[in-house]
Amino acid sequence: MPVSEANQWWTVKDFARFYGLSERSIYDFIAAGELIAHRFGKRRRAIRISDSDRLEWERQCRTRSKTSQHCDKD
Repeated sequence: MPVSEANQWWTVKDFARFYGLSERSIYDFIAAGELIAHRFGKRRRAIRISDSDRLEWERQCRTRSKTSQHCDKD
């Protein structure tokens, strides 16, 4: 579930749980530029995914060909 309903931010852990994927897969999607994430904090270690970026990722997942590993990873 989102960290805050008002702000609609997801942690990597919650995002992974919601989709039944590993956290490593989510980090890989972020590193590959397939999922937009935002870094916060003094050393930018807190990674959050906005709900609008989650919905866009989900839309792309739905429209990509079956050969894409975008949503088949884990």
